[in-house]
Amino acid sequence: MPSDVAGGAFVTTLTRRDIEEVYTLRVALEQLAMRRAAERITGEQVESLDRILETMKAIPAGSPVSAAVELDLVFHDRIFEIADHGRLLRSWQSWPLSFAFW
Repeated sequence: MPSDVAGGAFVTTLTRRDIEEVYTLRVALEQLAMRRAAERITGEQVESLDRILETMKAIPAGSPVSAAVELDLVFHDRIFEIADHGRLLRSWQSWPLSFAFW
């Protein structure tokens, strides 16, 4: 969430174009990451992704959505790391809050 100079927070209004741009950028980044990760992934890395997914499945019903969102970002971060493309990873990491809700 953006904040003002005094440290308070304010809500950013997203336009239809903003939403379309963020969505299409995330899809493009994720597709590239998935293709590269699929070519490089090791058994140990598959197991690490499985552990994240199992942790997500174990989140009790009624838990704050933030718990699932946090693990979803950890999962995606791991895929981008496995893709082994520094600029792609930095592009992903520069947008985590915007992407967390798509």
